[in-house]
Amino acid sequence: MIKFRKLLSKYKLLSVAAKATIAYTLASLFTKGLGIITTPLFTRIMTPAEIGEFSTFASWYSMISVVATLSLSSGAFSLAMFEYPEERDKYSSSMIGLSSVSTLVFVLIYFANPEFWNGVLSLNTVEVTVMLAAFWLVPAMEYRITRLRFEYKYKQLISISLTNAICGTALAIAAVFLGRYLDAENLAPYRIVGLQAVHCAVGLACAIYLISKGKTLVNLKFWKFALITNTPLIVNSLAKHILEVSDRTMITNMIDKSATGIYTTLYTVSSLSLIVWGAIESSLLPYTFENLRNKTEKNISAIVNPLLAVFAGVCLFLTLVAPEIVWILAPKEYYEAIYIMPPVACGVFFSATYNIFGDVLLYHKKTYWIMVSTLTAATANIVLNYVFIQEFGYMAAAYTTLASYIILTVMQYIFMRIVHKGRVFNELYILLLSAVLVGCSIACIALYDYTWIRYSVIVAMTIIAFILRKKIISLFAKMKKKKEEPENEQETQ
Repeated sequence: MIKFRKLLSKYKLLSVAAKATIAYTLASLFTKGLGIITTPLFTRIMTPAEIGEFSTFASWYSMISVVATLSLSSGAFSLAMFEYPEERDKYSSSMIGLSSVSTLVFVLIYFANPEFWNGVLSLNTVEVTVMLAAFWLVPAMEYRITRLRFEYKYKQLISISLTNAICGTALAIAAVFLGRYLDAENLAPYRIVGLQAVHCAVGLACAIYLISKGKTLVNLKFWKFALITNTPLIVNSLAKHILEVSDRTMITNMIDKSATGIYTTLYTVSSLSLIVWGAIESSLLPYTFENLRNKTEKNISAIVNPLLAVFAGVCLFLTLVAPEIVWILAPKEYYEAIYIMPPVACGVFFSATYNIFGDVLLYHKKTYWIMVSTLTAATANIVLNYVFIQEFGYMAAAYTTLASYIILTVMQYIFMRIVHKGRVFNELYILLLSAVLVGCSIACIALYDYTWIRYSVIVAMTIIAFILRKKIISLFAKMKKKKEEPENEQETQ
C-alpha cells in the first residue's frame, strides 16, 4: 500500500505528456490484452477457415477504408491540429462531412452490383454492408481519439478506447455463441457483426459530439487543406495497408483460408509490440514537431535512441516467448507457425524506424515522398509474396514483409535527409541497433529447441528491464511541449 502511494505521488508529479503516454500505453495493453485473452476462445470455437474469413474481412476493411474515408484521420489530421489551433472543433466536424460524401460513393458502387463485389472480396452481402456502415461511422471516433492524443486529454481518450474495446469484445463473443447455438454453418459473420456494431455505435456518439461542437459539415477551406495535404497520404496509407495485409489476402487466394487463419493468429501475437510503439508515437509526434520548429533537433535524437533500444528489447522478448504464447493461445495445429515470429518482430521494429523518419517529412509537408517510399515497398511486397508464397508456403510471407519494411525504412531515411538539411537522428546507432535485433531474432529460431537457454535469456532481460525501469519511465517525462498548457487546466478538459 505504501509503495502504491509512492508510485501515485510520483505519477502526479509527471508532466501531462508523460501521464498521457503512460495512460495510453496501459489502455492499449488492456485493449490488446482483451484480444489476446479471447484468442484461445475463438481459435477453439471457430475453425481456422472461419478465423481466416474474419481476417480477410479485417484486411479488406483496412485497405478499402483508406480510400472510402480518404484516410482523413491520418497524419494530415494531426498537422491540422497544429495549423489551426483555434478552429479544431470546426475542422473535426467538417471532416465528418467530407468522409461521409466519400463513403456514399462507395455505397453506390457496391449496391450497383453486389454479387460481383462479393466475389472479388470473398465476403457475403451482410459482411460488406457492415463494412460500409463502419466506413461511415467509425471515422468520427478516429477524429476524436486523434485530437485527444494530440492534446494529451488522456482521461477522455481512455474512456472511449476502453468502452469500444470491452463492449466490442463482449458482443463479438456473445454473437459467436449465438451462432453456435443456432447451428450456423459459418461463425465468421456473427463475430464481424458483433464487433463492428459496437464500433459503429461509438462512432455515432463521437459524430454527434463533434458536430455539436463544430456546428459545420461543409467548410471548403478545411476540405481543401485536407485534400491537398492528404491526397499523397491516401496513396501512402493505402500502400501501407497493402504492405501490412496483402500477405493475408494473398495467402487466402494462393493457399486457403485455414492457412490465413493460422498465419494471422501468429502475426497478431508477433505484433503485440506495436502497442508499445503506438503509445510512444502518440507523444513523440508533437514532441518532434515542436523541436523541429525550434531547431533543437538534438533533443529528438536524445529521446529516440533509448526509446528505440527499449522497443527493440520488447520485440526480442516477444520472439523469445513465442512458443509459450502460442501454446496458451491456440491449438496444436498453430504451433508450426512460431517460426514466423522472428521476422515479423523485426518487421514491426522497422515500422517504428520508418515512422520516425516519416514524421520529419510530415512536418515539412512533403507527404509526396512518404507516398513514393510506401508505394514502392508495397509493390515489392506483392511481387515477393507472389514468388515466395508459391515456392515456400505461407510462412515465407513473414520474411518478404520484413524485406519490404527494410526497403521502406531506407527510402524514408534518404528522402528525410534530402528534405531536412540538419541532422535529426544518430543514423549509425539506429543501423547497429537494427542489425543486432535482426541477428538476435533469427538466432531465436535455434533457441526454440533449447528451452533452458531461452529461459535464461528471458530472465536476464527481465532483470535488466527492472533495473532500468526508472530511466525508461523518465524518458516519457521529457517528451512534452515547451509551451505546454498548465497541467491542471489540461486535466479538467
